[in-house]
Formats: sequence, structure tokens, C-alpha cells
Amino acid sequence: MVLIAFLPSPSLVRLRRIFSSEEVRSARGWAELRSLIVQQDVAAAVIDPSADGSYNVEAAVEVLRTRPLVPVFAYVAPTGANLRAVLQLSRHGLEDAFLSSGSGHNQNWRIALERASTTRLAYALLNAMEARIGQLPFNLGRTIADLFERPHHYDSAADMAREARIGTRCLYRNFERVGLGTPKKLLTVAKVVRGYSLLLGSSAPLTQVSYKLRYSHPGSFAQATAAIFRCSPSKLRENPNSDEILLHLLEWLYKPTRISRAME
Repeated sequence: MVLIAFLPSPSLVRLRRIFSSEEVRSARGWAELRSLIVQQDVAAAVIDPSADGSYNVEAAVEVLRTRPLVPVFAYVAPTGANLRAVLQLSRHGLEDAFLSSGSGHNQNWRIALERASTTRLAYALLNAMEARIGQLPFNLGRTIADLFERPHHYDSAADMAREARIGTRCLYRNFERVGLGTPKKLLTVAKVVRGYSLLLGSSAPLTQVSYKLRYSHPGSFAQATAAIFRCSPSKLRENPNSDEILLHLLEWLYKPTRISRAME
């Protein structure tokens, strides 16, 4: 995993100690940080709004806007000015904030990174599907949102139908009507999004990832990644490019619908 950072030297040293097994690339200014965040192997950015000696909130906002799918964290000293800056940045998409004077447990950071990557990718998918989801009955649209929030609570299309309080046939008809792939494929996408974040944020073995996703068979997750990305979960773990992951997921979800419409 690659992190990029624009921090005062003491904070940068602590961050590198927290992520001793990861690559932390340091920027010398806000412009360089913007050039680093667009690199495809970057998983997250860590900033201090006062890293250049002044509270440059505007420059930090530009970083947040440069690549929205990459989570940005603040790592600051507990001062009133820093907390005000964090509050301002949270309105523009800042993911979370950590105190540089705290213990900085590696596990706390990894949990935050996992949650952020899952949430951002899931929201990006839902935004891309918004027009189609908006044509569905309210209960079904709400169920799809819940599916991405809690994919481990769903094992089949029947579970989705039950949550939406409709029949399974009605579920499939609604998906076909709006061109949303199939319920089974959307369930696979939701689980893979969560699985991808688990792979990216830790060195957890595949069996543990499959267990968290509540797959009935450990090989199911590997089959899903092979179907969508044509690679193994271990190879997927090496790709932190959430933009590319998003495109692959949407293409796989929509492709059969497009083909069937062309044939019609």
C-alpha cells in the first residue's frame, strides 16, 4: 500500500513508524501533493493544513477535489486552529482526523483506511447507478443502498427480495426494466467492493476475507474476482487504483444488459 503525505517532519516520522511496512511518499508542498495523489498506486493521503507554516485550507481543499476516490486524512496537533481547519475540511470530503500527539495505533489507522476505501467506492458505484436506482420502487432502492452498507447480510437474490418486501420474480423484473444487470450480479459487486477494501487495508488471508463476507465457500470470492477482473484476489490486492476498480465493476455489471438490448 502506498500513502502520500504532506506533514511537518516530526509527524512524518511518526506516520512512517506507524506504517513501517508500507511505502510513505512525502510531498514538499501542496502542488507536489496534488501531482502525487493522481498516481495510480496511491491508496490514501495524509495532510496537516499547517504543513507549509500557515493554515492553507484552500490548498488542502484543492487536494481533496483532485481525486475524490482517494481518502484524505488529517494528522494534526490538538490545537484550536487545527481543529477549526479540520472542521472546514470535513465539509469538503476530509475522511477522518488523527492527533499527532496520540498513540497512533496501527490498527486504528487500518480500520479507518478500510472503512474509507469501502465507503468511497460504494458511494461512487451508487452515484453511477443513481439514475437507474431512482426508477425503482422506494423499498428496493433502499435495499440496494443497504446491500452496499451490509453485504454480509445478503446471501442471495431472495434475501434482497425479502428485504424489499417483494417477490423474487418482481425483483428480477425491476432490475431488467431499468437495465441494472441482475440481482445476483449486483450482490456479487457489493461483496467484491467490501472484499477489495479488506484486501487493500490489511494482509488478511483469503479465508478470513471470505468469512467476513459470509461466503458459504472460501473459493467463492476468488471466483468473483476472476469473473470481474480476470485475476486472483492476491493480484487484486496489489492494485489500489479505485478509479480502475470502479470502471471494471460497472462494465461487468452492465455488459450483459447492453448485449441483450443490442440483440433485441
